[in-house]
Amino acid sequence: ALAAAGLPADEGLVVRGVFDPCLVAKEVARLLDLADPPTAFFAANNRAAIGILRALRERAERPAYVGFDDFALADVFSPGVTVVRYDVPMLARTAVDLLLRPADGAARLVKLPVELVPRGSGELPAPWPR
Repeated sequence: ALAAAGLPADEGLVVRGVFDPCLVAKEVARLLDLADPPTAFFAANNRAAIGILRALRERAERPAYVGFDDFALADVFSPGVTVVRYDVPMLARTAVDLLLRPADGAARLVKLPVELVPRGSGELPAPWPR
């Protein structure tokens, strides 16, 4: 998306392989303490979204944040957690169908629909001048 918008990607702002909410919170705090902190976060799963919320609960800055994968209390927070939601039963059925289909050695690309569920957290303006 950044490349399509003609913007450079800063790999220093990308955190990979961290799934524990407490560790995610530490990474978010580290990023927010940078001289030029990010103005938005995207969580690749609901555990990471919880880590973002933990990091932000004691902070004055309120960057935008969006999670991938909905979770039961996402609408309880203020603002609610904006998420990209997918159909879990459809994902499960598709996975089972692929497992049970005879293997022919061909790779398959399967795309499942997703839905943006705006609840307020992803729509926040940048918290500081850029």
